[in-house]
Order: sequence, then C-alpha cells, then structure tokens
Amino acid sequence: ASEPLVQDPVFVDWDAKGRMWVVEMGDYPFAPGEKTTNGETGQGKVSVLQTGRIKILTDTDGDGTYDKASVFLDDLKHPTSLAPWKNGVFIASIPDILFAEDTDGDGRCDRRQPWFSGFTAGNPQHLVNGFAWGLDGWFYGANGDSGGEITCAKTGRKVALGTNDFRFDPRTGEFALEAGRSQYGKWRDDYGNWFGNNNSILGWHYWLPLRHL
Repeated sequence: ASEPLVQDPVFVDWDAKGRMWVVEMGDYPFAPGEKTTNGETGQGKVSVLQTGRIKILTDTDGDGTYDKASVFLDDLKHPTSLAPWKNGVFIASIPDILFAEDTDGDGRCDRRQPWFSGFTAGNPQHLVNGFAWGLDGWFYGANGDSGGEITCAKTGRKVALGTNDFRFDPRTGEFALEAGRSQYGKWRDDYGNWFGNNNSILGWHYWLPLRHL
C-alpha cells in the first residue's frame, strides 16, 4: 500500500475479513485547528488532511496490491492505534479509547462510545497506544509516557495510570495496570513474554506481570 491510498500511517491491523485498517495521524505535530504554511494549502490555512483518520484498505481484484481505500472515521485527535473486535474497532485517540462501529454496513462509523477516558493529551509522540492481544484474552496497551486518571465507562472505576502500562478486557470493560512504561508499542512473544521501548531503549523485557506483585 502506498500514497495516495494511505498517508501518515502510524499503525495497521487486519480484521476477520482480511481488510487492512490503517491509523493515519495526519494532525501530527499540530494542535487541533492549528494553521500551517503548507505550500499546497496556502498561508494561514488548515489543511483538509490535517486530521486523524481511520481508513480501511482492500484488494478488490485479488492481485495482492491494495487498490481501494475508504475513510471509516475522521476528525480524530492524534489517533495512535486500533484493534478490530467483533463488529467494530477499538481506537486510541486522546483522551479516550473508544469503540467504533458501522451498524448499517456502508463502511463508515455511525456509532462510537468511549470505553476509557482521561488519558493525558501530552506530546503527540508520547500518547497512549496499543493494542496487542494477550494470551489471557485481554488487550494490552502502552502508557506513551503521558499517564492520566482513567475513568472506565463499563465499570465506573477510576484508575490512576501513572507510569504503568495497562490491559483491558473487551468483554467486560475491566481495566488493570500492567508492568512497564512503554512509549510506543507493547508486544509479546508466543510464550507470553512482554516487551516495550522508548526513544533511547530499543527493548525492555517485562518478565513479571504486575498483578503477581
């Protein structure tokens, strides 16, 4: 996949239909509505591409190259990641992790609900992100170095994220702290060992789950 089908990609994942979902962080490094002097948009104007977007890419003729892109959801604030689940997709877009669905089958989101709110809107390079399946059936995510006071919509619980990574159960909406403070991306191997990173450190091994402490 390449331009113009996809622009400013920061994260991809695939759904059960084999479609590639792309997070486009088109608003990096701007604040919402901040004007740019981009030569194509002219002095003092906000570019139409200067927004966070979720796209779905498909290969319509089966030749192995993506040839169609559709916008599932736009006007997002610094989106960083996503995870398809059942009939929708979890999206990290500060200050929320939201669940977005297409209920009428037209390829665009028509229902969205914040599940977890309160992630700090810090430096665009240091925001909440994820997601990776754990062997326990929970999604795991990275702190992003920004933290926050998290409110869980399903359970009503409030959790101080602090300097911890996290995980959440997509079935119940439970949210729990997890070992590590990853800047971008938290991933595991086939044996359940978790790894993270930051700008200076290529990789940490979080060998003991926080709940065992």
